[in-house]
Amino acid sequence: MGRRCRRGLLGCSLGLRSAVLTVAITAAVLATSASAWAATYFVTASGTDVGDCTVTPCATVQYAIDQHRLSPTPTDVIDIGPGTFVGNAEATDPADDGLRIRGALAGGISQTTLRGTGTGTTVGGFGFRLGSCGAAKLTVRDVNVDTVGADLDVEPVELNGGSDLINVHASSQPGSTAFDVVEVCDPGSTIADSEIVATETEDALFVEENLRLRGSTVSAEDPQDAALFQLPGGNPDLQLQIRRSQVSLPDTSLHPVVSTGSNRVVVDSSLITGGNSGVEMPNTGDGTVWQINNSTIDAGEAGVSDPANTPSLNLDPFGAPPADVTIDSSILVDGLQATGDGQATCEYSDLPSNSQAPPFEIDCATGGATTNMTTDPLDLFEGGSPFDWRLKSTASAIDSGAPGASPPGSTTKDLAGNPRRLAGSTATCPNGTRDKGAYEYLGPPC
Repeated sequence: MGRRCRRGLLGCSLGLRSAVLTVAITAAVLATSASAWAATYFVTASGTDVGDCTVTPCATVQYAIDQHRLSPTPTDVIDIGPGTFVGNAEATDPADDGLRIRGALAGGISQTTLRGTGTGTTVGGFGFRLGSCGAAKLTVRDVNVDTVGADLDVEPVELNGGSDLINVHASSQPGSTAFDVVEVCDPGSTIADSEIVATETEDALFVEENLRLRGSTVSAEDPQDAALFQLPGGNPDLQLQIRRSQVSLPDTSLHPVVSTGSNRVVVDSSLITGGNSGVEMPNTGDGTVWQINNSTIDAGEAGVSDPANTPSLNLDPFGAPPADVTIDSSILVDGLQATGDGQATCEYSDLPSNSQAPPFEIDCATGGATTNMTTDPLDLFEGGSPFDWRLKSTASAIDSGAPGASPPGSTTKDLAGNPRRLAGSTATCPNGTRDKGAYEYLGPPC
């Protein structure tokens, strides 16, 4: 019979059964893997909402979402072509977890516009509801989102469940009476390389939980509240990160640019301008820790120091342990105004006189080891109209930030994307020292 069956017929039979079983298992694994492969659903201007969007492009984002739900995998993609697509959409089902929605790019600029219509989604009145708290987290990238032609109170985007926006331009229509352009719900999201613009009466960005804002621009033309408003919460780990971003209000606004109740705030290589204060801390709770690093905050009129009426930071923490606010290599054009329980420490920063009410303590003395300064802002910035907060060639803020590398965890680039520690003068070549503020000065090479 040959060597394979020396154990007898039973042994040979078991061997055959084992081989068959192995083939069956392999086939099942391959079939399972095939079914788990990500599917791409296409949406185009010439598509029709009939049949399978993976084969024949459909016409609307919602139809593509519904098709995806018939056999969802966590890495499915909805690929939207160039053009304007009118229609509300809700990707809030648990089946939508992991879904990626992306538009078309040309030269890095989105050619895809998603436009809310009518009264918005059935829940909440949004153009687009993305994700759901605790059930679905998805990513939307490379699209423009607006509500042109919809009811004036329709909000463009509700961002839930930790869903993220990447390279998204979201805006409200002229005359809009909606509360927000983008609303961020529990448990928090990342908005990166995006632009959020509010017209008329809305907030640009309303945040209920954590937010990581990176490489983005947030602005409001005539808001009733902050450009970025984060609700105070009982969560001691509530976080707000603003990195390499610009947040602004008109200089005539009666509201803060950023109002946050977060106990954990990082403003890093960012520019905050306008409003009646730059960043406001309304009654945050126990153990507040804020870090302002290599940033420029200029409240009120651009380039004018007015700490009494428009402070760069307006702090009012309470509780124990007391708040700890660190300001490093930054320019606070309008200084600090502080009350409550805590202290602020400045190092290598530029700011005018400050106002404090005990027990709060401000340790921002000029001169000495930390070399804080009180330079006239007009001697620092390029200025002009529109105002330019980049450093002029004679600015004392050049090469006068903290020596050495940027603090651990902070960005190594300025707001414009230039490396920190560029050599601004021959005195510090070849290594350079960080400049103060949001921008590094691009001086001549060594």
